[in-house]
Amino acid sequence: AKEAVLAECPKGVPSDVVEYLAELVSSVFEDDSNDEKAILSDLEENLLPHLEEADVSEEDAAAFCKLVLRAALPSSGSGGGDSAASKAAEGGEAPAEAETANCLCRVPNLMLMYGGSSKPLLKNTTLELVRGHRYGVVGANGTGKTTLMAKLAKKEILGFPQDVRVVHLRHEAILRGISKSTTAREYTQLRNSGETAASEEDLQKALRDVGFEDEDLLGKAVHALSGGWQMRLALACAVAQKANLLL
Repeated sequence: AKEAVLAECPKGVPSDVVEYLAELVSSVFEDDSNDEKAILSDLEENLLPHLEEADVSEEDAAAFCKLVLRAALPSSGSGGGDSAASKAAEGGEAPAEAETANCLCRVPNLMLMYGGSSKPLLKNTTLELVRGHRYGVVGANGTGKTTLMAKLAKKEILGFPQDVRVVHLRHEAILRGISKSTTAREYTQLRNSGETAASEEDLQKALRDVGFEDEDLLGKAVHALSGGWQMRLALACAVAQKANLLL
């Protein structure tokens, strides 16, 4: 199966992605299952998103999955079967985490590239975020922490739910576009806008929760506040928007 991927992968797929897909296919056949329908479903689930991202047509991608199945199981026919989307409807098992109401997102087989580099930052990785949890991104310089956060903020990760409300609080952007005379209260109105804008009640509660209870403090120029109070102010604006994911 691995050799079939390397030799027959549709044109236009980058070589590093081809190698990654070959490793994915190898893992699909590790359990020695002969259930052709289930295997084809697994192949489609693992390969189709990456092929689609490489602009491979739906027909060519489906045909490629069946070709890989025939290469691994010569006795198989056309491979038949339904797509991975119908697997759950037929009683197939989905990850338990993804079935719970608390799972915000689960992206299996994540591959994250950086700029023009041919070496992926993340490969064969599962991204899972659960409501009510706090996560830390740990890694050495240049390993992709900022890239991952930016991709999450823009929802540019293949398979990431587009209906998840994401708010990204970046320290370097707290004072961006803010004049020297802008007060803390004016700041909240400027930052609390757009699709994720919070109600005035929620905004006031968030401000109180971080210590902005004094009208004198809200009347101060943001640039006159200490770095800690500036961060509290920005955090209140972000929390008030009730994002599903706060970065």
